[in-house]
Amino acid sequence: MKKIFTLLMLVLAINSTKAQISSFPSTEGFDGQFTTGLNVQFLPNWTGNEVSFGTRIYADSTHQRTGASALGAIPTSAFSPTILVSLNLTGQSNMTMDFWAKSEANGTGTREAIVYISTSNDGGVTFGTATQLGDTSTFPNSSTSYNNYVYPLPANTNNQANVVLKVVVTRGNGSAGGTAAIFLMDDVTFTAATSDIFPPTAVTGVPNSLSNVEVTFSEAVGISGENVANYAGLGTVTSAVRNGANDKVTLTVSPALNEGDFYTLTVSNVADIAGNVMTAPANFFIVFNDNTGDVKVTEINYNNPGAGLDSLEYLELKNNTGQDINIGGWRFTSGVAGLFPSGQVIPANGYLLFARFPAAITAFYNKSSIAWDPTAALTNVPGETIAFTNASGVLIDSAAYSSSSPFDTTANGYGPSLVLCGENSDNDIASNWSASLDLVGGYNSVNVYGSPLGPCILVGIEENTLSTKGFSIYPNPSAGSFNIVLPENISGNLNLTISDLTGRTLMTQKISAIQLVQINANQLSSGMYLVKLEDNVSSVSTRLVIR
Repeated sequence: MKKIFTLLMLVLAINSTKAQISSFPSTEGFDGQFTTGLNVQFLPNWTGNEVSFGTRIYADSTHQRTGASALGAIPTSAFSPTILVSLNLTGQSNMTMDFWAKSEANGTGTREAIVYISTSNDGGVTFGTATQLGDTSTFPNSSTSYNNYVYPLPANTNNQANVVLKVVVTRGNGSAGGTAAIFLMDDVTFTAATSDIFPPTAVTGVPNSLSNVEVTFSEAVGISGENVANYAGLGTVTSAVRNGANDKVTLTVSPALNEGDFYTLTVSNVADIAGNVMTAPANFFIVFNDNTGDVKVTEINYNNPGAGLDSLEYLELKNNTGQDINIGGWRFTSGVAGLFPSGQVIPANGYLLFARFPAAITAFYNKSSIAWDPTAALTNVPGETIAFTNASGVLIDSAAYSSSSPFDTTANGYGPSLVLCGENSDNDIASNWSASLDLVGGYNSVNVYGSPLGPCILVGIEENTLSTKGFSIYPNPSAGSFNIVLPENISGNLNLTISDLTGRTLMTQKISAIQLVQINANQLSSGMYLVKLEDNVSSVSTRLVIR
């Protein structure tokens, strides 16, 4: 939070002055008097987060390259010197920052100075990817000589009126404890390059099939883009062919990639048309799996009994086909987050379990599961939609649940999971879900019901026409009395039966088929009960209620 606040103050400092370098070439030798303070413009168009005398960001009059002084910056464990330069590049392109830099010994530590440079096109609100200047050995905590560096501003800064260049100096690892090197910069020139000196970058790597992967570059690349040796990680690349604009290369892989398996494509040493070579390799995650098999969510445990981390949260997926389905590279896109494992297969008519904490699932249910991102808990109230896609982004399944009616509210922390017992039914319709009656055991002194990695069994429950029309119960759990809400299209008299989970009848009553009926069950002790309604033509529906 402190770093974000400091950067915000720097942005405000720049925006408040609105000073910009707008005439090029422009040079800065750091020979003028520095204005000190926090988030201050210490020289025209140059702003620092803390400018002082002999420390933090300061004018160094001992180790200058030319003139009276150089710009010095000393990082610590709690302070990273941050220097911003405001530029108006209207009408300018191929801009570079040419400068000289070195390090100087500071104290007895061995920590090096690490320097990053990045740019913004919106006045410093957002910055692009930072480029490290040299490596961890470039600015050691010792006296080095000045070397010349050229930082090409990214092509997206061309002709932009509100560019901010940022230099951040951090301390390296070095020895445990100790001071970090002094970073020194001098004789900076902003000028437009007379020729293309900007190296290309690989922007994306996307599989089009199991045999073809397309790599997109930031600009047109030369014949090196067709050198198969510049692409690694996919097995054998047999060809690399540029498109007409030379900014995309299609790779052919033989043998083909394995469906649903994970690969890392590394692109390196590709040069642009002018001969500028990539400065660093680019890595891309590759997986191809466009299967669209019938896989759906069939069980949800979104709130197990007891307070805490919902350790027993899980999702059950069912393969509703008679063939194995490879789901490697599929991903959750709603409800939870996570990538389906490389090469993962759900067998024909089989199940797969995803869990927030697989170790807890193994300990309690004795079932194996795959972890989703544990920071992405299932929502208890009011509920949400769980969805997942294949690796090509095609939606495979979407299932909504809720902790309130018409979903069975006993699944909200009272022991049961939500189960889709009609596994071929639509799992996006609330009436197709019910509370599990498969007793697993006690957890936090409450009975837990569920059937992970297996079909559910609703003991003693009959379902037909009335079930399709459905009814709901509230409040549930109940202190004794509860209400039954019937659909408007049910008429006549109904028989109500309340039984325990063994099927033993405890209470019977005739009720009129009005939309809202109140039932007094105060005579029942605390526990779980089945409430069954029957009409005169044998239409039956059963719900679970907790007393």
